[in-house]
Amino acid sequence: MTNLKQTRTFHFNACGGCHSLRQIIGELDPAHDYHDQYVQRLLDDPLYHADGQIQEEVFVLGSFMQSKIYQAGVTCTNCHNAHTGKVKTQDNTLCSQCHKADHYDSPNHHHQKEKTEAALCVNCHMPATTYG
Repeated sequence: MTNLKQTRTFHFNACGGCHSLRQIIGELDPAHDYHDQYVQRLLDDPLYHADGQIQEEVFVLGSFMQSKIYQAGVTCTNCHNAHTGKVKTQDNTLCSQCHKADHYDSPNHHHQKEKTEAALCVNCHMPATTYG
């Protein structure tokens, strides 16, 4: 098993049980394989948009597994603290771990005044939705 595959398996097993829309089919234990414990829901209407993004109040593993960042090898802990679940940073350095800051964190890309709330990557690419 490759290191990336091991890392993904660990994250699915440890995080997937709570962070996916799923049906329980086996005994629950975060140390055991996710797919032996759950059947993941399909990305279907009305829970998801046609492109796989979350539409209704659902967890994120299903849409994450279909994303370009997942295909590139990004895992949960690239952006989130493993122990608290909180996002590691609140600025564009989170995205510039992988994306070129000189290109993307610039007014030529985001068309906003630098270092402002409007210039944060997440405000366009991961807009927050409040449920309930």
